[in-house]
Amino acid sequence: MTEATTHPTALFLSSDGEITPIAAPFPVAASLPLAPQTHVPIKVTHSAIQPADKKHFNLGFHSSITGFDYAGIDLTTNTPVLGLTWPGPHRPLHAGAHQPYILARSDLIWTRPEGLSAEAAAGLPTALLTAADAFVNIFGVGFASAGIEQLPSGTHSQGKGALIWGGASAVGWAAIQVAREIGVEFIFVVASTKNHDLLRGIGATHVFDYTHPEETTKEIKRTLQSLDVTLTAVFDAVGAGLEDAGSTYENSSCYWGKQCLSGDQERDALACARPVPREWDSDWEFAIFSRKWGALPKQSPEWTWSRQDKVMRWFLENHAAAWKPMPTRVVRSKEDAVVAINSSAEGRISCEKVVIRHPIL
Repeated sequence: MTEATTHPTALFLSSDGEITPIAAPFPVAASLPLAPQTHVPIKVTHSAIQPADKKHFNLGFHSSITGFDYAGIDLTTNTPVLGLTWPGPHRPLHAGAHQPYILARSDLIWTRPEGLSAEAAAGLPTALLTAADAFVNIFGVGFASAGIEQLPSGTHSQGKGALIWGGASAVGWAAIQVAREIGVEFIFVVASTKNHDLLRGIGATHVFDYTHPEETTKEIKRTLQSLDVTLTAVFDAVGAGLEDAGSTYENSSCYWGKQCLSGDQERDALACARPVPREWDSDWEFAIFSRKWGALPKQSPEWTWSRQDKVMRWFLENHAAAWKPMPTRVVRSKEDAVVAINSSAEGRISCEKVVIRHPIL
């Protein structure tokens, strides 16, 4: 019996904000607490690393097993699944995805279809659901093949241009593909030049470098004018600068993204994957992984979880033709996992998804 089997590892976000490998509190399935009716025991085979694994410490979420997105086996049916776990302060130890066994909410689990690898599936839920929230909820876009009608209040319809700032992030990668499948004709993307070819390959029609945002904004506006396209929707998939100490709105990616709007619409649509302080700009709406999360600020009742879930189910059903997974790197050791979590939180991972293979060695 190997050491990994005898002493499986979990990754713990401590009260000082550090990621610490610990002995898994549930080393075997039988050690899980009795599952309530709303939860399912899962054997985790892969869990995806994302900035929230560590950055949620800034929200006061700590002293728990970290990790959110996963792929594994539903132990009640022996079915391959993917899913995500609920964030929050003082969440129970059985809820963190970076460990070998968890109890997962049954409403946040999907069957993993044949042909979609566990490595690719593990990195999909949060990114795809957040991108879906931006487009089908906040922008109000319809997605006919997924059974989603355009919202009455939505002003951004298929065929218009959309700007995605931070296209090389996991959320940005998903947003490009959501926009492509919904039918957005002009998909403008801001990302590092080194990633432009990859992003064109998944649907970006025009790509711009982010290094000098003022020049980037001018270039985007020139492109819009040359194409005779009106830009009414901006999705900031990264929210760069929003959490930096001493930062100002003018130094954030949100500020520069908003400058790209054509400016002649009654209601431009602005969505960000991080909350934008209302005192900075109240026009931005927070795109989130689930409209059911109780900590959300009051937003439109039209923005529903069912619309997000329909997008997720459509992409899973059509993944072979419609979903191109982000380049993925798999790590096995606790040392490599901790380094990758820290790098992700610091914004040093670009156009790559890092996934942990369990059990952690």
